[in-house]
Formats: sequence, structure tokens, C-alpha cells
Amino acid sequence: MKKAQEEVRNLVRNKGKVSESDIKQLQYLKMIVKETLQLHPPAPLIPRETMSPIKGLGYDMEPKTIILRDFSFKLYMSKTLN
Repeated sequence: MKKAQEEVRNLVRNKGKVSESDIKQLQYLKMIVKETLQLHPPAPLIPRETMSPIKGLGYDMEPKTIILRDFSFKLYMSKTLN
């Protein structure tokens, strides 16, 4: 956390405030935010709607069926997708 604080302080030392254009320069803080979102995703359940009749996991689903997929573990915890 000290590195992130130092990064922000060094960037805004004489300005007093962080501007939107400054955010691109805050690389360490950006890494912290990405890691936090990877460990605690804001939307782990992603709704999908079937477009045609399908069979999946032993169920027959008609078109327009809403399916909630939990992508949190596979997507956010995969080392190969980062």
C-alpha cells in the first residue's frame, strides 16, 4: 500500500488533486485495482439467453431461456487468461 501512496503523492505533489489525465500514470495503483477485481469480481454471475433449443447439463432448454453462468472461478482465477 505504501508504494501506491507514494506513487499518488509523487504525481500530485504540487497539484493538490488527481486529474483524469493523471490516472494513466498510476501504474502501481492500476495493478492493485486489477488484482482486487480478479479476487473479488463485481459480477460473478453473468446472465445469458438461449437463442435456440439446446441440451445442457441434463436439461432441455427452449429459446429465450435465461441462464446464469458463474464465471468467477474459471474466468477470474485462470492464470492463462491474464
